[in-house]
Amino acid sequence: MIYHLLTENECFSAIEGGAIARWVANVLRPLQDRVACAAADTSYNFSEHRLKRIPSLMTLRKYSRLVRALPAPVLKYTLQSSVEALISCLRPGDVLWIHNRPDFAWALFDHVRRAGATIVLHMHNSHLLRCTSDQIQVLNRLPIVFCSSYLLKEASTLRAWDNPTCKVIYNGACCPPRSAGANDSDREPTVVFAGRLVPEKGVHILLEAMSILEQEKVRVSCTIIGGAWFGSTGKSHYITSLRRTAPANARFAGYLTGDALIREVAAADIFCCPSVWQEPFPMSNLEALAVGLPVVASRVGGIPEGLQYGGGILVPPNDPVALAAALRSLIVDIELRTRMGSEAVRAHRNHFSWDKIRNDYNAVLQEVR
Repeated sequence: MIYHLLTENECFSAIEGGAIARWVANVLRPLQDRVACAAADTSYNFSEHRLKRIPSLMTLRKYSRLVRALPAPVLKYTLQSSVEALISCLRPGDVLWIHNRPDFAWALFDHVRRAGATIVLHMHNSHLLRCTSDQIQVLNRLPIVFCSSYLLKEASTLRAWDNPTCKVIYNGACCPPRSAGANDSDREPTVVFAGRLVPEKGVHILLEAMSILEQEKVRVSCTIIGGAWFGSTGKSHYITSLRRTAPANARFAGYLTGDALIREVAAADIFCCPSVWQEPFPMSNLEALAVGLPVVASRVGGIPEGLQYGGGILVPPNDPVALAAALRSLIVDIELRTRMGSEAVRAHRNHFSWDKIRNDYNAVLQEVR
C-alpha cells in the first residue's frame, strides 16, 4: 500500500485545500493509494476507505510555531506521536509518500524502516533550506522528489547535501480548452490572475501594469480571482490595499474553485502570473495552458520550466513597465494571442497532463519499491 501524508495545514479538499491536495487527488484518483491528512471533505470524491484522517495533526497545526522551536529529540518524539496511528498501519513493502515535510521524513525514518516500508519525500517548496545538517544527513538516505528542477538545484546548494536519488515530477493540470472562436476581435480582451492574494504573488505589480495600460488607453480589462488563503473570501491588509489602489479596468471576483474558477479563467484571453518570489512551479500557469490561454509570467523560480514548451512570455519580476509591455503585445495582436494559445494547449497535452504526471509518479514507485 502507498500512503500519502499531507501536511497538517493542507486539507484534502477541492475547496479548502491547496496545490498539494490537488496534485494528490489528480494523480491518485484512478489508483488505490490512500491519503493521510488532518482533515478532508467529500469534494474530491474519494471513498472513505481511501482516507485516513489523523486528528492529532490538527493539534500539531494549532501549535505549529511552538513545535518548530522544540529541541531536536523532543521535536522528533512529537512528530512521531502525531502520526502514530499511521505508522502502525505500515507493512513490509509499503511506501509512505510524505509531502513537503522534511522534518517528518527525518523523524519517521527509523520507524518506517523497521516496519519494512519506504519513505519518499516530495518537496513542493523550499522547506529543505530550514533543515539542520543532522536532518539533511538522514534525508540523504531516502528518495526525494521535487516539483521542479529549480527546487532540486536549490537543495544541492545545502552544505551537507549528498543525495544521488533525487527525481523531478512536475505538477499537472486538467482543464477543457476554450472553443476555437474564443478570441473575438470585437470583444474587449481580458487579463486574468488566479491565486492567493498575498504580496509574494505580485498582484500589486499587475495592477500597476493595468494602470499603465489604462493611461495609454489600451482597451483591456483585468479580473483578479482569489482570497487571502485557500477557501477564504476574507479581507487582509494587502487585499484592502489592492482594492483601494486598483485602476478602473480591474475587478475582483473573490475566491473561486472548481467549475466556477475554470469558467472565469476560460472566459479570459491572457493569464498573468506576476510573482515576485522564487515560485517553485505554480499550477495556475499549467491550468491556463490547458485552457489555451497565453501566459505572461515573471522569470523567477521554476516558472520558466512550466513555460519552456511554449505558450508563455517571461518578464522580469517587480517590473510593471515590462509586464505592461508584454501584456500589450498580446492585447493588440489577436493572431499572436491565438498562436500562443494553441502552443499552450500542445504544451499542456504533451508535458503537463495528469496522465503524464501519473506515469512519472509510477516510474518513481517502481524504482523505490
